[in-house]
Amino acid sequence: MRLLNASTLRLTEFIGDSVSPYAALSHTWRGGYLKIAWCCDQAKQDNLEWAWVETCCIDKTSSSKLSEAINSMSRWYQNCRVCYTFSDVSDGDVPQAQDSEFRRSRWFTRGWTLQELLALERMLCQAISEVSRIPSDYFCSGHRSPIFAASIAQRMLWAASRCTTRREDVAYCLLGIFDVNMPLLYGEGKKAFQRLQEEIIKHTNDSSIFAWGFGMSESCVQDSTETQYLASSPSDFMGCHSIVIDEQGSGQRVDDFEVTKKGLRISISSFSEII
Repeated sequence: MRLLNASTLRLTEFIGDSVSPYAALSHTWRGGYLKIAWCCDQAKQDNLEWAWVETCCIDKTSSSKLSEAINSMSRWYQNCRVCYTFSDVSDGDVPQAQDSEFRRSRWFTRGWTLQELLALERMLCQAISEVSRIPSDYFCSGHRSPIFAASIAQRMLWAASRCTTRREDVAYCLLGIFDVNMPLLYGEGKKAFQRLQEEIIKHTNDSSIFAWGFGMSESCVQDSTETQYLASSPSDFMGCHSIVIDEQGSGQRVDDFEVTKKGLRISISSFSEII
C-alpha cells in the first residue's frame, strides 16, 4: 500500500506487512487538498508519521493496483492507528441533538463510508446507530460484535439508503463488509451487484441473501427483468431488520444452495429443486 508522509506529503510504497503505523481519513468527495493537508497535520499532532487518504494513495492509473486497493480497503481501515472523519459538520455541532448537522451529514449517505464506519470503534454509539440504523454492537468498543455475526440480509440493508457516483461501486464498496474479493469491471453497470451476490453465495451458507423484496410492491418484484433469485440493489433488502442468523448459522431452513448454469439449486431437507 502507498502512504503519505505527513510532513513532506510524499508517497511511499510499503510492501507486505512492513507497514508503519498510520492515520486514515474517512470523507466524502468534498474539500479537495484542504482535507488531505488537515489529515496530515492531525496525524503529526497524534505523533504519526504516515497517513492514508484514498484520493492520493490509490494508484488509479493502474487497473490492477486499483482492484487490489478496493479489495483491500476495508482491511486498511481496520489496521490504521486512528481514523479521522472530514465531513460537512460545523464545529460546536451537538451530534446527540435530533436536528444536528451531524445527523444530516452526507457521510451517512455515501456507499464507501459504510465500510469505514463498520471498520472502526466509535464513541458516539447512540447517535450513529440512530442515523445509520445499524445496531451499536457492530461499531462500539467494549461490547463490539463482528459484523459477520449479522445476516447477509441485515448487512445489505445497512447499504440500502446509500448511494455511489458510479453504479458499479454499489457492489465494490461492499466487498469488505461481506469478506469477499472479485475483479473490478467498470462499465459492467448493474451486473456488478449480481456478481457480488454470486461471490457471496460461494462463501456462505446464510440463505438470507434470498430474503429480499419485503419493502417492494408485488408488481415491482414480478415485473423485474433481473435474475429472479438475486436482488437488483441493496435497497431491495428494505424491511430485513429482523432477519438474523440462527444458532447453526444457516439463516433459514435451507440445507445447501449453489448457483449452477441452469439457475439456483436449493437443497431443503431431503430434496433439491432448480428455480
